[in-house]
Amino acid sequence: MNAGAGLPSWSDNTYAEGWSIGADFVPYFTRICYLWTDDDASKQQTVFIGVGARSNESPYSTRSDTCLNRNGTAQPFYEWQSETNVWAFRACIEPAPPVGLPHPDWLARDGAVIMGKIRGNPQFGLEADQTLNLISAQAARGGGELAIFWVWFLENGTGMLFTEGNYINPLSHNLQLIDYNLFMRNAGLTQEHFSNPCGWPGQAVADISTAHGHFTKIAAR
Repeated sequence: MNAGAGLPSWSDNTYAEGWSIGADFVPYFTRICYLWTDDDASKQQTVFIGVGARSNESPYSTRSDTCLNRNGTAQPFYEWQSETNVWAFRACIEPAPPVGLPHPDWLARDGAVIMGKIRGNPQFGLEADQTLNLISAQAARGGGELAIFWVWFLENGTGMLFTEGNYINPLSHNLQLIDYNLFMRNAGLTQEHFSNPCGWPGQAVADISTAHGHFTKIAAR
């Protein structure tokens, strides 16, 4: 199939929830807020809840966020406080490597191609009139690193699955998969749905003395 033909695009206002699966002990609960304004107010905040790197009695007691704007990346880290039921801010983690804020049409920009279609198969959660596109894309990260994407979107633009593998050499690579259980286009997000006690890149650092995180669940309408 031709590159770019029939590709979906994130809406300027996208909200998603799901589970991230990698090579860790537990899957991470994942929430994504994406707001594109085509200026420096554009931003994305991805919340990952879960320890993952080790198995213990409280695998979902920590949270790390990836906060993006057009200038760069910040990563605040939180721990859950059961006594007060809040996420307590603990540290700003140095992003390695920093990643950029994607454009809504990032698939087309990365030369993605629809490699196959599945129609009406209930084993994939599809209704009789629904079509699922299986899409492949690649993006060079620099320094010899190559990101390889496989994403699944319904023809109406609703995301179902996202995978990103980063390949550096035959002995150094990783894989992340996000299985969406809620994907909302035109979700009604505002600036108030975002937080970042480490300060958005290119902006002043927020007052972290009272930071406790921000995790507002948005329900499907």
